Amino acid sequence: MPPPQLPVRPEELEFFAEEELIQIVPNCSVPNKYIEGILDRYGPFEPNRVVEVPTWLALQLHKRNKARILLPAWLTSDSLDEAIERERGSPDSFSAQPYHYMELACLLLEHAKDAFTGSDDYFKVRNKLAQLVNVRRHKMEEGLRQISGTATVRVNGLGGYELNLIRNNFQGALDMFLKLEAVEAAVSAPLVSATGTFSSMS
Repeated sequence: MPPPQLPVRPEELEFFAEEELIQIVPNCSVPNKYIEGILDRYGPFEPNRVVEVPTWLALQLHKRNKARILLPAWLTSDSLDEAIERERGSPDSFSAQPYHYMELACLLLEHAKDAFTGSDDYFKVRNKLAQLVNVRRHKMEEGLRQISGTATVRVNGLGGYELNLIRNNFQGALDMFLKLEAVEAAVSAPLVSATGTFSSMS
Protein backbone atom coordinates (compact mmCIF):
# COMPACT_ATOMS: atom_id res chain seq x y z
CA MET A 1 0.00 0.00 0.00
CA PRO A 2 1.48 3.42 -0.96
CA PRO A 3 2.31 5.88 1.85
CA PRO A 4 -0.54 8.27 2.74
CA GLN A 5 -0.43 11.89 1.62
CA LEU A 6 0.80 13.89 4.60
CA PRO A 7 -0.10 15.47 6.93
CA VAL A 8 -2.66 13.09 8.40
CA ARG A 9 -3.99 12.29 11.86
CA PRO A 10 -2.01 9.79 13.99
CA GLU A 11 -4.95 7.38 13.78
CA GLU A 12 -4.67 7.34 9.99
CA LEU A 13 -0.95 6.59 10.14
CA GLU A 14 -1.68 3.69 12.47
CA PHE A 15 -4.33 2.41 10.05
CA PHE A 16 -1.82 2.31 7.20
CA ALA A 17 0.81 0.73 9.47
CA GLU A 18 -1.54 -2.15 10.26
CA GLU A 19 -1.28 -3.25 6.62
CA GLU A 20 2.47 -3.89 6.96
CA LEU A 21 3.41 -7.58 6.93
CA ILE A 22 4.93 -9.26 9.97
CA GLN A 23 5.66 -12.88 10.83
CA ILE A 24 3.62 -15.08 13.14
CA VAL A 25 3.67 -18.71 14.23
CA PRO A 26 0.12 -20.13 14.29
CA ASN A 27 -0.73 -22.71 16.93
CA CYS A 28 -3.72 -24.00 14.98
CA SER A 29 -4.87 -24.58 11.44
CA VAL A 30 -7.80 -22.99 9.63
CA PRO A 31 -10.24 -24.40 7.04
CA ASN A 32 -8.56 -24.60 3.62
CA LYS A 33 -5.35 -23.35 5.33
CA TYR A 34 -5.89 -19.77 4.07
CA ILE A 35 -7.67 -16.64 5.33
CA GLU A 36 -9.26 -14.57 2.59
CA GLY A 37 -8.84 -10.79 2.81
CA ILE A 38 -10.26 -7.97 0.73
CA LEU A 39 -7.07 -7.51 -1.29
CA ASP A 40 -5.27 -10.80 -0.79
CA ARG A 41 -5.35 -14.15 0.94
CA TYR A 42 -2.96 -15.12 3.71
CA GLY A 43 -1.47 -18.44 4.70
CA PRO A 44 -1.03 -21.30 4.68
CA PHE A 45 -1.92 -21.53 8.38
CA GLU A 46 -0.46 -24.63 9.94
CA PRO A 47 0.68 -25.18 13.54
CA ASN A 48 4.27 -24.06 14.18
CA ARG A 49 4.79 -22.90 10.60
CA VAL A 50 5.98 -19.28 10.16
CA VAL A 51 3.74 -17.19 7.92
CA GLU A 52 3.56 -13.50 6.97
CA VAL A 53 0.33 -11.63 7.55
CA PRO A 54 -0.76 -7.99 7.89
CA THR A 55 -0.19 -6.53 11.34
CA TRP A 56 -3.92 -6.14 11.96
CA LEU A 57 -4.46 -9.86 11.39
CA ALA A 58 -1.44 -10.79 13.50
CA LEU A 59 -2.80 -8.75 16.40
CA GLN A 60 -6.26 -10.30 16.09
CA LEU A 61 -4.87 -13.86 16.08
CA HIS A 62 -2.56 -13.02 18.96
CA LYS A 63 -5.45 -11.58 20.96
CA ARG A 64 -7.36 -14.85 20.51
CA ASN A 65 -4.29 -16.95 21.43
CA LYS A 66 -4.25 -18.42 17.94
CA ALA A 67 -0.70 -17.33 17.04
CA ARG A 68 2.59 -16.04 18.41
CA ILE A 69 4.01 -12.83 16.95
CA LEU A 70 7.68 -12.76 15.94
CA LEU A 71 9.40 -9.44 16.49
CA PRO A 72 10.57 -7.70 13.30
CA ALA A 73 14.36 -7.84 12.97
CA TRP A 74 14.66 -4.06 13.30
CA LEU A 75 12.83 -4.08 16.67
CA THR A 76 15.24 -6.36 18.53
CA SER A 77 17.49 -4.99 21.26
CA ASP A 78 20.68 -5.47 19.22
CA SER A 79 19.19 -3.85 16.09
CA LEU A 80 18.06 -0.82 18.07
CA ASP A 81 21.55 -0.46 19.59
CA GLU A 82 23.03 -0.46 16.08
CA ALA A 83 20.46 2.05 14.85
CA ILE A 84 21.20 4.42 17.74
CA GLU A 85 24.94 4.26 17.00
CA ARG A 86 24.34 4.96 13.31
CA GLU A 87 22.17 7.97 14.16
CA ARG A 88 24.76 9.41 16.54
CA GLY A 89 27.54 8.87 14.05
CA SER A 90 25.76 10.67 11.20
CA PRO A 91 24.42 14.06 12.38
CA ASP A 92 23.32 15.21 8.90
CA SER A 93 21.34 12.16 7.77
CA PHE A 94 19.00 9.49 9.08
CA SER A 95 19.53 5.74 9.14
CA ALA A 96 17.02 3.74 7.16
CA GLN A 97 14.06 2.49 9.15
CA PRO A 98 10.75 0.98 8.02
CA TYR A 99 8.40 3.77 6.93
CA HIS A 100 5.94 2.93 9.72
CA TYR A 101 8.53 1.85 12.29
CA MET A 102 7.19 4.11 15.04
CA GLU A 103 3.55 3.13 14.57
CA LEU A 104 4.36 -0.60 14.31
CA ALA A 105 6.55 -0.51 17.41
CA CYS A 106 3.83 1.22 19.40
CA LEU A 107 1.19 -1.28 18.22
CA LEU A 108 3.33 -4.25 19.25
CA LEU A 109 4.42 -2.72 22.55
CA GLU A 110 0.80 -2.01 23.43
CA HIS A 111 -0.95 -5.13 22.18
CA ALA A 112 1.71 -7.87 22.10
CA LYS A 113 3.82 -7.42 25.23
CA ASP A 114 4.53 -11.15 25.50
CA ALA A 115 6.34 -11.04 22.14
CA PHE A 116 9.19 -9.27 23.95
CA THR A 117 11.16 -11.95 25.79
CA GLY A 118 14.73 -12.90 26.70
CA SER A 119 17.33 -10.43 25.44
CA ASP A 120 14.50 -8.51 23.79
CA ASP A 121 12.78 -7.78 27.09
CA TYR A 122 9.77 -5.44 26.85
CA PHE A 123 11.24 -2.66 29.00
CA LYS A 124 14.68 -2.91 27.40
CA VAL A 125 13.26 -2.62 23.88
CA ARG A 126 10.90 0.19 24.88
CA ASN A 127 13.75 2.21 26.44
CA LYS A 128 16.03 1.70 23.45
CA LEU A 129 13.26 2.66 21.05
CA ALA A 130 12.76 5.86 23.07
CA GLN A 131 16.49 6.60 22.78
CA LEU A 132 16.37 6.12 19.02
CA VAL A 133 13.32 8.35 18.66
CA ASN A 134 14.90 11.08 20.81
CA VAL A 135 18.15 11.07 18.81
CA ARG A 136 16.27 11.31 15.52
CA ARG A 137 13.92 14.00 16.83
CA HIS A 138 16.88 16.09 18.01
CA LYS A 139 18.37 15.89 14.51
CA MET A 140 15.02 16.91 13.01
CA GLU A 141 14.77 19.92 15.33
CA GLU A 142 18.32 21.00 14.53
CA GLY A 143 17.58 20.71 10.83
CA LEU A 144 14.47 22.89 11.16
CA ARG A 145 16.43 25.53 13.10
CA GLN A 146 19.06 25.67 10.37
CA ILE A 147 16.61 25.57 7.45
CA SER A 148 17.24 29.23 6.55
CA GLY A 149 21.01 28.84 6.68
CA THR A 150 23.48 26.92 4.54
CA ALA A 151 23.29 23.69 6.54
CA THR A 152 21.07 20.90 5.23
CA VAL A 153 19.69 17.74 6.73
CA ARG A 154 18.73 14.86 4.46
CA VAL A 155 15.26 13.53 5.18
CA ASN A 156 15.87 10.17 3.47
CA GLY A 157 15.14 7.47 6.01
CA LEU A 158 12.50 9.37 7.95
CA GLY A 159 9.33 7.47 8.81
CA GLY A 160 5.73 8.49 8.27
CA TYR A 161 5.31 9.69 11.86
CA GLU A 162 8.42 11.89 11.60
CA LEU A 163 7.57 13.28 8.17
CA ASN A 164 4.10 14.08 9.46
CA LEU A 165 5.63 16.13 12.29
CA ILE A 166 7.81 18.07 9.84
CA ARG A 167 4.94 18.62 7.42
CA ASN A 168 2.73 19.98 10.21
CA ASN A 169 5.56 22.25 11.35
CA PHE A 170 6.10 23.64 7.86
CA GLN A 171 2.38 24.00 7.27
CA GLY A 172 2.01 26.10 10.41
CA ALA A 173 4.97 28.27 9.45
CA LEU A 174 3.65 28.71 5.91
CA ASP A 175 0.19 29.73 7.14
CA MET A 176 1.75 32.37 9.41
CA PHE A 177 3.97 33.64 6.58
CA LEU A 178 1.00 34.03 4.24
CA LYS A 179 -0.96 35.92 6.91
CA LEU A 180 1.95 38.29 7.54
CA GLU A 181 2.44 38.77 3.80
CA ALA A 182 -1.23 39.72 3.39
CA VAL A 183 -1.00 42.23 6.25
CA GLU A 184 2.16 43.76 4.81
CA ALA A 185 0.55 44.08 1.37
CA ALA A 186 -2.50 45.78 2.87
CA VAL A 187 -0.38 48.21 4.87
CA SER A 188 1.83 49.07 1.89
CA ALA A 189 -1.03 49.52 -0.60
CA PRO A 190 -1.66 53.14 -1.73
CA LEU A 191 -4.81 54.79 -0.41
CA VAL A 192 -7.15 57.13 -2.28
CA SER A 193 -7.89 60.28 -0.26
CA ALA A 194 -11.15 62.24 -0.35
CA THR A 195 -9.55 64.65 -2.87
CA GLY A 196 -8.75 61.78 -5.24
CA THR A 197 -4.99 61.81 -4.62
CA PHE A 198 -2.97 58.70 -3.74
CA SER A 199 -0.97 58.25 -0.59
CA SER A 200 0.88 55.38 1.04
CA MET A 201 0.96 54.24 4.67
CA SER A 202 4.66 53.39 4.42
